[in-house]
Amino acid sequence: MNRRLTLNLGLRYEYWSPFSDKRNQSATLDLKAAGGPAVVFAGNGSITSQGFPQAVVDAYTSAGLRFESAKQAGLPSSLWNMQKSNFAPRVGMAFKVDDNTVIRGAYGIYDWVMPLVQYHQNTRRNPPFSYSYVSSVDNNDSTAAELVFPAGGSSYANQSPNARTFGNNFITPGALSISKNGGWNILPWDPNYKTQMAQEWNVTLERRLPYLLGARVSYVGT
Repeated sequence: MNRRLTLNLGLRYEYWSPFSDKRNQSATLDLKAAGGPAVVFAGNGSITSQGFPQAVVDAYTSAGLRFESAKQAGLPSSLWNMQKSNFAPRVGMAFKVDDNTVIRGAYGIYDWVMPLVQYHQNTRRNPPFSYSYVSSVDNNDSTAAELVFPAGGSSYANQSPNARTFGNNFITPGALSISKNGGWNILPWDPNYKTQMAQEWNVTLERRLPYLLGARVSYVGT
């Protein structure tokens, strides 16, 4: 600006593209679906188009859970409407009071997106892509269960082959039965994602002192 005042102005723009799963195995909840709440899965095709077992979907459907695609719910294929207004101004200033004194200051807005691990926690645990399998053991057998490699047969009389040893038939989707019991466990999210934002500013007074010494006092705020 002049010999005493220096300004540094900047503007940053960021667009965070939505996370997506390679096989579209992510889901959220649509409370406004026709006919009642429904689980919304990513993608615009069939929920089984990427190789997900039809038997699992059928078991959930038989237990009363409803499904719809992102397209049917009026959402993007990724299930996210990402914010597009992430403008972040930055301002820096230095003012020379005299030959021994300078005042500096700065202000900025900073954005950051949801961590990937949080996205996985919210989507991978939702039905139908997350379900548990309970293998009952013989209550009269005191032998501890073991993982055997390579996979071998089960030593328990009431088990199917490989059930205790994580073999190929450890879980057979075709034999899956799901019960609603007390309800469903789902972690939904708002599809209209709002980028997290922080404002930061600072002011500094610097003074040159005798004997090659200097002093600095700063205030930093967020």
